Amino acid sequence: MYICSSRLVCFLRNIHRNVRGERRQRLQDVIHAGNALKVALDFGFDDTMSEKELRTLSNQVREVYSSSLRAEDPFHLLFTNYSRTSLLHSLLCRTMNEDPFCLPIDMREEKVTRLFPREDIVFLTPDAVTALETLDKTKVYVLGAVADKTVKKRLTLDAAEGSGIAARRLPIKEYLHQTKPSYTATMTINQVFDILLMYQTTGDWTASLLSAIPPRKGFIARDEDRQTYNK
Repeated sequence: MYICSSRLVCFLRNIHRNVRGERRQRLQDVIHAGNALKVALDFGFDDTMSEKELRTLSNQVREVYSSSLRAEDPFHLLFTNYSRTSLLHSLLCRTMNEDPFCLPIDMREEKVTRLFPREDIVFLTPDAVTALETLDKTKVYVLGAVADKTVKKRLTLDAAEGSGIAARRLPIKEYLHQTKPSYTATMTINQVFDILLMYQTTGDWTASLLSAIPPRKGFIARDEDRQTYNK
């Protein structure tokens, strides 16, 4: 049977629209149910970034939302400490082709410490001493919405300590070995978000970390490193 190209395009667009609508509804249901693991982006760092860094951040935030849409078992995603009057909000409206307040995201102007008890909050920061061991649905995991080209040391750790909340880092040192020490292990917020999503599904830190860290950084699994050494 012959189908003209214009009808095929319309057909495929309708499928895409329906799938996207179902995914958005799933995220909305997760927010209303309130029993999914909560991951919050803290947007309280705007004044530490240049306009170029804010543009980079807006692209990373878009990737976070896209990953959330695609996830079979999505998080309850929150944007906290968020300002509608900020430059970042204007950038996000353009980057995401829609006002974030119209998307299935739990949008909050308040700081995360005003929304949840401090003892239930875990700030994920690469400068923390203690590694994250597992994910706990009774906790709220916070990612600092930062895209800094110069890697501002302790920025998010100082924010966590100043708010009196626990700080944890991804367990990179515990599960991976770096064969190229010249590269930093610092990751973007969308990479961290994807790692958490995969770990929630697999319970495997090694696979989850390697799935998001670019191969050029030279990270390998610690058990693989031992096998190579023993040959």
